[in-house]
Amino acid sequence: RYRRALGIFEAALGPDHVAVAYPLTGLGRVALLRGEASVARPLLERAIALRAGHDPFELGEAQDFGARARAGTGDLRGARALATQAEASYRGAGDRSRRERRALAAWLASL
Repeated sequence: RYRRALGIFEAALGPDHVAVAYPLTGLGRVALLRGEASVARPLLERAIALRAGHDPFELGEAQDFGARARAGTGDLRGARALATQAEASYRGAGDRSRRERRALAAWLASL
C-alpha cells in the first residue's frame, strides 16, 4: 500500500511535497520491522528532509525511525545524533509525544 501511495502522492503533488513523507515513513517503518535497515535508511532520510520545518511530531517520528535505521546499519554515532534531534522535535510537539519520548529514551539507553 505504501508503495502505491508513494507513486500517487509523487505524481499528484511532486516528489518534494511534504505529504510524500507519509508513505516514505511507512515504507521505512515496514523495512525496519523486516530487519532491513539498509532499505529503511534512505527512505527515512528523505522523509526527514521533506518534514523539516513542518509538524514537529511527524518530524520527530521520522527522525526516531531514521535513528533506528542508522543503528541497524552500524552507524551508532549517527543514530545517537539523530535520536537527539528526534527528542528535540518531540519536545516541540508537546504532550502528544509523551509516549514516543519515553520509548525513544529507553531505546537510546539501550545503545
